[in-house]
Amino acid sequence: MLLLIGTNNESNAGDSAPRKASCGDGPSTVNRPGAAVLHGQRLDGRWLATGPLRNRATRRLLNPCAGGLGRGLPGVDDGSLLGIEMTTLEPIKVLFVCLGNICRSPMAEAVFRSVVRDDGTADRFEIDSAGTSGYHEGEAPDARAQEVARRRGITLTGRSRPITDDDLERFDYVIVMDANNLRDVSALAERVNPDAEVHLLREFDPEAHGDLDVPDPYYGGEAGFEQVQDMIERSCVGLLEHIRSERTL
Repeated sequence: MLLLIGTNNESNAGDSAPRKASCGDGPSTVNRPGAAVLHGQRLDGRWLATGPLRNRATRRLLNPCAGGLGRGLPGVDDGSLLGIEMTTLEPIKVLFVCLGNICRSPMAEAVFRSVVRDDGTADRFEIDSAGTSGYHEGEAPDARAQEVARRRGITLTGRSRPITDDDLERFDYVIVMDANNLRDVSALAERVNPDAEVHLLREFDPEAHGDLDVPDPYYGGEAGFEQVQDMIERSCVGLLEHIRSERTL
């Protein structure tokens, strides 16, 4: 994901008149006065434009002669787009945690990957899962969880691993499945990183009605996995909206 930042003409009333953009213009025009981005929101005298622009598209945006993407758009053909800063945003890191990391947390990891992919924001995220124990370390996700997810077009991947001290330092959001996970992860966070943002996944489930645990389906049948999948899908949509309210997507 790229942030495109330019200075708006209105904030530079005393600057010299902008020159006409030419076919040689490109990233070398960064920080020239009097520039305006194509769209976005006003921010401290600047305009901030965000979008899932890739490098090739961005190069064309900066150079309207390089393929025509920018032709006819404000700030390109009229010569006012003279300066752009390109900054690559750090990914938003989300870790899902359950007890053994073979059922609920890999299900949540895979569902959230699907949610952000459908939302068009997958490039803004780094997503992983872990367990509060090492009981199943190195194992693939439970076959029943894989089957339930597969029927909904979702593929579970990865191998079980226990949560580490580094996870509490590195991940922006640590999302746990039940009160026991919350207790264990909170205790680890208190020692490693008291500022870690730890949530129960069902805090974001509109149908939770105060029941915030995602039950462990390991000892039950297929119906339990279906119920858990439903909870996780609803919650992951709500989680994305929560993150969107806090960060630039």
